[in-house]
Amino acid sequence: LPCALRADVFKVAHQGSRFSSGSLFLDAVDPTYAVISAGADNPHSHPHPEAVAALEDAGADVWVTADSGDISIATDGQSLSLTSAR
Repeated sequence: LPCALRADVFKVAHQGSRFSSGSLFLDAVDPTYAVISAGADNPHSHPHPEAVAALEDAGADVWVTADSGDISIATDGQSLSLTSAR
C-alpha cells in the first residue's frame, strides 16, 4: 500500500549501517537532508558506503557527525537550514 510519509530531515537509523534504509522507504520519505550520527573511526566503519549512496540516490543531502561534528537544524516554519560544528 502506498503511504503518505514525507520528511524534510531524516535521522538515519543504526549509524547508517548497510541495511538502515531501504530504497522503497527512502522513496516514500523523500528526504531533503539525511543526518547520520556515527563516531569517527568506529569499529563497524559506519556509515556504510551503500547506505550513503542510497540516501544520495534518493536526493538527500547527507550529513555525518563523524565528519561534521555537532549538526544543528533550524527552521522558522517556512525554511530549514543545517549547520555543523566543523
